[in-house]
Parts: sequence; structure tokens; C-alpha cells
Amino acid sequence: EPLRLAARNAVDAAAALIVGNQSVTDRIWRLFPEREVDWGIKQSIVSVGVDPALFSPVEPEDRAAAITRLKVELLSYSGTGARKPDSDLGDKLASTDWEKARVVLYAGKLLSGKGVADLIRAMPAVFSRIPEAELYIVGEGPDRPNLEELAVSFGSKIKSRIKFTGYLPHSLYKQLLPCAHAAAFPSLVAEAYPLVLMEAMSAGVIPAASYFEGLADGLDEIAAKL
Repeated sequence: EPLRLAARNAVDAAAALIVGNQSVTDRIWRLFPEREVDWGIKQSIVSVGVDPALFSPVEPEDRAAAITRLKVELLSYSGTGARKPDSDLGDKLASTDWEKARVVLYAGKLLSGKGVADLIRAMPAVFSRIPEAELYIVGEGPDRPNLEELAVSFGSKIKSRIKFTGYLPHSLYKQLLPCAHAAAFPSLVAEAYPLVLMEAMSAGVIPAASYFEGLADGLDEIAAKL
């Protein structure tokens, strides 16, 4: 209650209330229903954005060359601890035919609530319908061993098309993302407004995501402009 009171006093004193999306706005009204009218007058929704200079599309015919540049940069990149790419990422990238493959990419922490296990379970059906499909999973987290074990459980043919990259800093991630055909964000938990949606669009990659909370707001905004 003291924190709620402090928050209410702070917003009362503020000249404006800027919120990232409708989902967060609705949460505020649920917490402070008595302030919806007064705060609503000064409340505005300002969506997150990305710098298009960081994430820009790569034409399909240029993807192989882009991946070659990424592999060269991997040779000189040094991270710390778990915050670095897998040591064999160059080999994984080389195993994909970037001129023909239809790559689905997930980027984010590897946590149970992110829905990555469901994404992996869906991939055998995807592979059966789209023989050129592959899945790249970008990120690290405590659920990675379980996810890798799940991929292995489908057999070597399926596992060979599900590739974990480890952690990628933006300097490397921005080169891989636009080489994908689709970006999947199957979160099972509420997301305020994931920046990855906008990064995917900026990179020319259509995002597919769970339709609820902040993800739904993001998808609605994207769909309205298609």
C-alpha cells in the first residue's frame, strides 16, 4: 500500500502520463480505478521504436553474403561467461543453405514462460510441410538444457534443423535477424511491448506472436499497416 500511494502521488503531480501501449494502460486503470478520469486527460500512448539504421532488410539473394560477413565477425568476437555465441555457431550457420532455407527465428531469454518449448514441438509439423524450413533459437537462459533435450527427442533429422546460437549482442544479432523469413515470439506470459516485434519489422521479417497483452497490441499495430 505505501508503494501504491507513492505511485498515485507521483502521477497526480506529473504533467503527463505516457504509457507504452493499451495493455499497460488497462493495468494502470485496474490499479487506480478512481484516477481513470483525471489521469485519462493527461495520458498518452507512445509506442516503442527502433533505429532503422540498426535493423534493415537484406534481400534474399544477399543473405548468403550477409551470413559470410557474420561468420567473419564471429571469429574476432569475444564475450564473457554465458553472454557469448556458441563456439560452433559458425559451423551451424554454414550448415544452412541461406539461398534456399526458410528460417524461423526466435530471439529472447530461454525461460519456460517464453513458450520456446511449444515452438520446438510445433516444428516437426512445419518441417513436414516446408522441407526448407529451419529454426534458429537466439539467446541463453536456464531452460536451454531442457529445450535442447526436447529437440533431440524428435530424432537427429529434426534436431539438425533446430539450431541454438547462444547469446548474440546487437552487433551480431542485427546481421542474422534480416536473413530470417519469420520471427516467432510464442510467449506464455504477459509482455508489456516486446521490442523484438519492432526489430523484426525493421529488418523486413514478419513477426508471429502470441495474441495477448502487449504482444496483441503490437500485432494489431503492425496488422493495421500491412
